[in-house]
Amino acid sequence: MKTASLDACKYFLFTLSLFITLIGAVSLALGIMGYLQSGSTQQHMNLPITILILIVSSVTIIAGFFGCIGSSIENKGLLVTFFLLVVLLLVSEIVLVIIIFRQQSQSKSTALTSIAEYYTSPSSQVYWDDLQRRVSCCGYDNFKDWKNETLPNSCCGFHPLPCTTSSPYLSITGCSSYYNRFHDIVGYLQIAVSLLEIIAVVLTCVVFDSFGEYEIA
Repeated sequence: MKTASLDACKYFLFTLSLFITLIGAVSLALGIMGYLQSGSTQQHMNLPITILILIVSSVTIIAGFFGCIGSSIENKGLLVTFFLLVVLLLVSEIVLVIIIFRQQSQSKSTALTSIAEYYTSPSSQVYWDDLQRRVSCCGYDNFKDWKNETLPNSCCGFHPLPCTTSSPYLSITGCSSYYNRFHDIVGYLQIAVSLLEIIAVVLTCVVFDSFGEYEIA
C-alpha cells in the first residue's frame, strides 16, 4: 500500500480509537454517577448491571488507548492487543445492551412493586423520597401510582405536611424519565461505540497488513 494511503488509514484508526476512548470515559462517568446517586438503595439501580457497565467502560478506555498508541507508532503488538480487546468488547457490549434494554422494559413493573413496598420497606422509602424530592416528581407515571389520597411527603418536595392529591405543592409529573436513566444513556452509548469498534476492527486488519507490505517494500 502506498505511504499516503497508509498514513490516511493510520490517522483514521487513531481518530476512531480516540472517539472510542472518549465514549468509554463518558460511559464510565455515567456508571459512577448512577452508582453514587443510588446511595444506600443499590438494589433499585441493579448493582450487577452497574458493575458490568463500569468494567466494560474501563476496558473500552484501555482498548482505545492501545489503538491510539499502536496506530501512532506503528506497533504491531499494540494493534494486536487493540484488536483482541475490541473483539472481546463487541461481545460484551452486545450482551450489556440487551440486558439494559430488557431491564428498561421491566422498569415500570419493578418501580410499581417498589412503590407498593414503600410503607413496609425502609430502603424503598429512602429511594423514592430521595428521587421524588431531587427531581420534583411523584410516582412512576404520576401521583396516581400511590393509590392513596395521602401521598408520601416527598411528592410535595420539601413543603410542609401533609401531602395530598389536592395539595398545591404536589408534583404531578411521574419519575419514569429519571428511573435508571443512567443505564439507558449508557445503552445508547454502547451501541454507538460498538459501531465504531466494528469499523476499527476492519481498519486494524487493513493497517496491520499494510505495515507488512510497507516493510517488504
